[in-house]
Amino acid sequence: MRRMMVLLWFVGVAVLAAQERGADELLREMERVIAPSEYHAVFSLETDYPDRRDPAPMVFEAWYKEGVGTLMEIMEPARSKGLRFLQKEGALWMFNPHAGSRRPVRLSATASFQGSLFSNHDVSDPQYSDDYTAVLSGTERVEHPELGIVEAYVVDAKAAHRGAPYGRLRVWIVKEGSIPWKMEFYSKSGFLLKVLWFSGLKDVAGRVRPTLWRVESLEQEGAYSVVEVRTMEAVEGLPDERFSLAALTR
Repeated sequence: MRRMMVLLWFVGVAVLAAQERGADELLREMERVIAPSEYHAVFSLETDYPDRRDPAPMVFEAWYKEGVGTLMEIMEPARSKGLRFLQKEGALWMFNPHAGSRRPVRLSATASFQGSLFSNHDVSDPQYSDDYTAVLSGTERVEHPELGIVEAYVVDAKAAHRGAPYGRLRVWIVKEGSIPWKMEFYSKSGFLLKVLWFSGLKDVAGRVRPTLWRVESLEQEGAYSVVEVRTMEAVEGLPDERFSLAALTR
């Protein structure tokens, strides 16, 4: 009996490990659907708060290289034009060329990105698999706005280290094509903070990708922000030097 219990324990551990490896790969594949491993893109961002003044609509340009970093620059509105951001090695920096100082400012990953419901981390770092360990929780039939009723994997991802911006994530990934449908973001104390919906499927940068990312607040009823992918192209050979503090403050 003891040997049987030990054997069952080892089998259970092996099955759980296999599920975790599979879920981590699902998360990585979803990230590859959201954006290429190296790209240049132009995004727009709009936010609506029902009970207070909305931040101005924004357009920003971004360069991303997996494993190296993200560089972003605001194009609109005029009063923010030229403001630059660098995400590198888990840190996010902002540089204002009009501030009279050549020193960048370090930002919190969890703080709002320019008054929106997206956090600085949400916008600057698309690699959630770097910060979370995922397990497959099952499958569900969901109603995608463009694909109709489809089967989706449900993946739960817990923070892998203290520096992760959220306590955990829950992600719905359409089986066919690994297309993201929905993400839930939870605080480190376990509260649901916001929900992100993906839609606007288009052939962009070599594959079908969601081009509309709408985040809705669970803390401020009726508040939402929408990022739209205006253009996106996969590129190769972006120099690592572009993702440096020296380049940020050029």
